[in-house]
Amino acid sequence: MKKSLKITLTVLGVLTVIIIFDTFQAKIFNNSPLLKIREDFNGGSTYYFDKGLFVNHYYCNNKEKVTTWKGVKFSCSNEELENVDLGGDNPLQNYENLIFTISIGNKKSCVPVELAVYEDGTYELFTAYSSCRPGQICTLELIYTKSIKGTYDYDVMKIFKDKNIVVDQSHSMDNLPEYKIYMSKKYVQKGYGYYYTIEKNTTNDSLNEFLKQIDIKLNLCANPDYID
Repeated sequence: MKKSLKITLTVLGVLTVIIIFDTFQAKIFNNSPLLKIREDFNGGSTYYFDKGLFVNHYYCNNKEKVTTWKGVKFSCSNEELENVDLGGDNPLQNYENLIFTISIGNKKSCVPVELAVYEDGTYELFTAYSSCRPGQICTLELIYTKSIKGTYDYDVMKIFKDKNIVVDQSHSMDNLPEYKIYMSKKYVQKGYGYYYTIEKNTTNDSLNEFLKQIDIKLNLCANPDYID
């Protein structure tokens, strides 16, 4: 083999390895590819868009980051989670009569509030979570530390009879659901699924009626409760 051909094949082999590594690190870790062309936006929901050889990377103005394969359509959401200090006190300790918990599906740039619904007509909205201080390496498990409580008078099981609810469906980062619902172990044993979702761009009328009755918004950020 001629020396020039051997050098050419070696260079092509190295470039192929680099491209494969770059593509998979971007997709697996949701990063921007190293080999890219960046397009900046002056307004709208997208801050910049990186065009790679096989993947695209979107960085949204709400700090959401999404890496997709070429040809997969994605658009940054215009809806951002709101930062509101809701207050609250110690969460309830007895979860034996829990029916389900619900939160928004797309967490965006912060930890969202979470609503727990109980059999006795009470609910609690978790409003704060245990967190490390900014600049610290944090490996804490998500644990809510404060909640506000209330009561309801609504047949919440109607939510699971609505046509716009899906059970046990996995989602990619490109197509996260509008809401995600986790049933308690007690209700799973009764025959309900463990994980339900309200898909993006769909409406569950029963859920909307329930949230309106108790006057709860789920597109809110929970507040960090810093540990010492």
